[in-house]
Amino acid sequence: MSKRAFYGIALLVAATDQATKLFVSAHVPMGGAISLFRDTVRIEPTRNTGGAFGILQSYGSVIGFLTVVAIILIFAAYRCKLDLPGNAWTGLALVMGGAVGNLVDRVRLGYVFDFINLKFWPVFNVADVAITVGFIVLLCVLIVRERRQRAEG
Repeated sequence: MSKRAFYGIALLVAATDQATKLFVSAHVPMGGAISLFRDTVRIEPTRNTGGAFGILQSYGSVIGFLTVVAIILIFAAYRCKLDLPGNAWTGLALVMGGAVGNLVDRVRLGYVFDFINLKFWPVFNVADVAITVGFIVLLCVLIVRERRQRAEG
């Protein structure tokens, strides 16, 4: 994957995450909510001091530190040209962009701003979606690669 594409994806994710958070925070007060799609989705701003989807609430500092470590490791892997298929780099770019988006919140606000409430799932944001999708893409690519290598060898 080209340098421009890798960093472009990460930057697009982080920027989209921050833009949606700024938009929601400007239009929906903390504690308020807007119902969408016949109330199946609610835009409901919340403060998340833990990890993705509200886990580990009392470990915000640790999660912030691990986020920085993850960003550095992904950056280093890309700079060292780690041998991964192109789609794996897409997954890692999504993870990196999401991690940066949530890290900006932790530094700027002291918590992560979550706002998408599906009622059956903990409240989340665009960065959480990117991180989750990125990990799923990475995992799928690596599983397929491993199976192909076993079949060939």
